[in-house]
Amino acid sequence: KHNLTLNHIGNVELIEQPAWCREEEVTFYLNSDSSGGNALFDPANWEANVKSQAHPQPVKMQATTLDLLNVKHPRLIKIDTEGAEQKILEGAQLLLRTYRPPYVVTEINPHGLAQSGCDEMTLRKFMGQFGYDAFALHANGAIPSLIPHDTRIHPKGDLHISNVLFSDIPN
Repeated sequence: KHNLTLNHIGNVELIEQPAWCREEEVTFYLNSDSSGGNALFDPANWEANVKSQAHPQPVKMQATTLDLLNVKHPRLIKIDTEGAEQKILEGAQLLLRTYRPPYVVTEINPHGLAQSGCDEMTLRKFMGQFGYDAFALHANGAIPSLIPHDTRIHPKGDLHISNVLFSDIPN
């Protein structure tokens, strides 16, 4: 709200509900540390989050799905939710099937994805059902590069966070 007001942005509808795979009550955790954002998993699970461990801040909220928001013809979906990316996209299957946004960008946060029972490969397999391939986004601004289906971006145990573009290869 503060940033929308600060930047005089009036064409944004703020929905104060966490996105999820289904409409239900969830526990949303506020992160007291500077190691990442708020999440649908307890940030105290990350060993370096000593403030969150000392002062947990769970909040019960009613989650919604992207399908229930009834978004029409998006060109880009960007999801950076500390590991809930696959679950949120599971709640957007109608949107993905009907409107087939050409670009979906998600964060790949191995630790966060594991908290939701997912990983990089389950997310990529899920998006593959809709015809999306994964492309590496490079910090230096280079053209995104295709990640082969059987190639892991993050080897087991690698916890660095990256962003991936899901799109298709034009014919």
